Amino acid sequence: MLQEASIAFVKSKFREFYFKNSDLITGPPEPERREIGYETFENTMIRHLRVNDVGELRALVLQHSPRSLYYSAAYYQEPNLPMEEKGWLGADLFLDIDADMVPTECARRHNFKICTKCRTPYANLSERQCYNCGNVEFEEQKWVCKVCIGKTKDEVEKVLDFFIQDFGIDADDIEIYFSGNRGYHILVRTQDVKGLGQRERLEIIDYLMGRGISPEFLGLIKGARPENLYHLLPSPEEPGWRGRVGRQTNKKEVMDVYRTEGFERAWSIIQAKVDAAAAHIDPVVTSDLHRLIRMENTLHGETGLIKKRCYDLNSFQPTVDAVAFGREPVKITVSYSPEIWFDEQNYGPYRDEVVEVPESLAIYLILKGTARLARP
Repeated sequence: MLQEASIAFVKSKFREFYFKNSDLITGPPEPERREIGYETFENTMIRHLRVNDVGELRALVLQHSPRSLYYSAAYYQEPNLPMEEKGWLGADLFLDIDADMVPTECARRHNFKICTKCRTPYANLSERQCYNCGNVEFEEQKWVCKVCIGKTKDEVEKVLDFFIQDFGIDADDIEIYFSGNRGYHILVRTQDVKGLGQRERLEIIDYLMGRGISPEFLGLIKGARPENLYHLLPSPEEPGWRGRVGRQTNKKEVMDVYRTEGFERAWSIIQAKVDAAAAHIDPVVTSDLHRLIRMENTLHGETGLIKKRCYDLNSFQPTVDAVAFGREPVKITVSYSPEIWFDEQNYGPYRDEVVEVPESLAIYLILKGTARLARP
């Protein structure tokens, strides 16, 4: 009953937000060509909808106050028809960079899992059975902190450099958004990318992730004389991947290792440079021609934060700049929460305790599934 009351509370706050901020819902370019979809607070996904303009889109939001609102990266002739009948006209290039794709040490300090039956939390991710109820099924909770969100920003910068330096895309044609949860979205809407099919998008993914780069391409040729490697290995001033690796590689070190330890060891050094320069993106998202994208300036259904355009990536602070709700105190019962920096203050860690926190953080924790409204 308390959990139902908690969700009802959050739903009312979402409705209030949209009624006060409906002018923020501007929709994507050519909204009449997009499939619209939304998720309800009853966890039902409604899709294959069509709107003719921004007015209809705002009316839909105000009518349903969705938990999450989406539009298609693709443009269709008839977006409200079944997928095979929509008439695909092209798609924006969409990339998702999530904090859990970026290797960080901080993840083990703030990620945990919860028993799906009794909701007991476990900081030890290797726990296989709930000591409280014996259940063996868990859901993992992936949270973020300043460290991993900073690392995610670094990945965004990598992708921007690839697009601008290697692909020749103008910086003004690239849009960056905080996703509303654990990472960032990158969107390219130029005519140059609109008509790309899945195969071409997979090639872009391979390039960004450094897949298929051979030792020979980077000048490390098995059987070559060590002294010849200096002219074969990449140099910093070269374009593309050779330049990226060249700017991180000490040629003399590679030559010495090749001479004393052999080809495989020398290649492992260069491969590490490739891995460091590669972008950590979700390949499934970018290759999906029919992907639904969370709409700008709408609330994320798992956090209550806003998906927001980042005009200055370095200064953008997700749990400050994307906070949608106020600081009115709300009393909640928290089963578990790691320490979290939210709206310019530190909170927690909490475990099995009743606390009074700002409304925005209460909504965040309730949607994360680790808190509920406290008994009056």
